[in-house]
Amino acid sequence: TTAPQTLVNDLQSHPSTNVAVFSTMSMAQGLPSAMSAAGVNVLTIGQSPTPETQQDIKAGKLTAGVATDLNTYTWTMVDAGAKLVIGQQPQPSEDGGPIQLLESKDITFTSTAGWPGYADVAQRFAKLWHPSQ
Repeated sequence: TTAPQTLVNDLQSHPSTNVAVFSTMSMAQGLPSAMSAAGVNVLTIGQSPTPETQQDIKAGKLTAGVATDLNTYTWTMVDAGAKLVIGQQPQPSEDGGPIQLLESKDITFTSTAGWPGYADVAQRFAKLWHPSQ
């Protein structure tokens, strides 16, 4: 809860700073209001934008977020685990899920469930697991 004001204080102490980078966008929740109140304006970017920070990005109050499709990531990890159980090796391309830099123009989805890299991920894996269907 103190992160926005702490960041604004730091930005005011270092006026040549023009970008704030976050290891997790949850730290930027509440930041647009704090920056506005302080008259501070910098570019912002961070990992894993939350639904709240996605809305701030969409509204142009934060600059961008690096989103991971956690739903696809979960399906991919289940697939890799199943392959290991039956003696197959997952491929290097199966490590992780899709990632996208989200800017205002990219947030055309309902952000309550996070960024959907593949909205039809369940159907894609069902087809992969049952190729005869």
